[in-house]
Amino acid sequence: MKVVRINCINPYDAYIARGALDDIGRLISPMLRADRIALVTDENVDGLYADKVVASLEKTYGKGCVFKFVLPAGESAKTPENYLKIINFMAESGLKRTDAAVALGGGVVGDMAGFAAATYMRGIDVVQVPTTLLAMIDSSVGGKTGVDLAAGKNLLGAFHMPKAVIIDVDTLETLARDEYLAGLGEGVKYAVIKPSLKPYFLENHADVVSFIAECISLKAEIVCRDELESGMRRLLNLGHTVGHALEKRSEYTLKHGRAVAIGIGVMTSSALRAGEISSSRANEIREMLKIAGADDNGVDLHGLERFFAMDKKADSKGVNAVVVTEDGCAIRKFSLAEFSAYIGA
Repeated sequence: MKVVRINCINPYDAYIARGALDDIGRLISPMLRADRIALVTDENVDGLYADKVVASLEKTYGKGCVFKFVLPAGESAKTPENYLKIINFMAESGLKRTDAAVALGGGVVGDMAGFAAATYMRGIDVVQVPTTLLAMIDSSVGGKTGVDLAAGKNLLGAFHMPKAVIIDVDTLETLARDEYLAGLGEGVKYAVIKPSLKPYFLENHADVVSFIAECISLKAEIVCRDELESGMRRLLNLGHTVGHALEKRSEYTLKHGRAVAIGIGVMTSSALRAGEISSSRANEIREMLKIAGADDNGVDLHGLERFFAMDKKADSKGVNAVVVTEDGCAIRKFSLAEFSAYIGA
């Protein structure tokens, strides 16, 4: 088992191992005061892993301690209406402020359960148990929670750090190929931000435990220096300004990780066109994007400016976008018109 320490104001650990779900009750019991646990999952994950998690939790906390809520699968479930259903379910299940939520699933489940935990009774504990590669390396760590609104992605949310992250890499065996590639698409981000991680992506992502641990370690390093995303944590939004706009335009039929990977490709092509990076740097990034099954060739960028205006990183003066540099990335302020021109939209 690999353990990555996330040394924020309220530190916690990410546990990465095969078979971790069988031991989840023992792993999380030192961190929780709970008598009752709301297990939030979705229709896809429920039939695969929920029984195993319930059995492990009941072995530690006692029979009848777990109350299960099942969301529809997919980004379309990430709505205020479903968020309120989770909140009402917690209340109807008798959860108190000392109780906890466990998020079992991908990024949608993690975001929804995390936001419900952040706001129910002004905050209860949450444990993130990601079952997709994207959630394992990214959304389960760092405390961002959110719900989509009609105007844009994750516009309703809060920062709420988990008490622990439990990653069972065996769950990747039931992950669809396109979902795995979406996770790799998000993984490219880390190797672009910190080029020394490139070997973990190009050569060693098959060693999934080490790959996940390296991604989490970099994210933890950044997050713990800027928990509320007022500065350098924005680097983790590489590819997201374009990616979120593409997701929104597709009405969320485009997977998040693939959208981010396309966004990284767009920012790479833009930096190369502007003479800000070398062709060798651009080719290295494109090689990683190819492994993730994504690039920016043929993507239609016209008409995205209206989505940039609603980006969470936008303000009255424009948008804080992450640009690719020769040795990593940097945050740059653009007006909406400047950003559209920069990417050729």
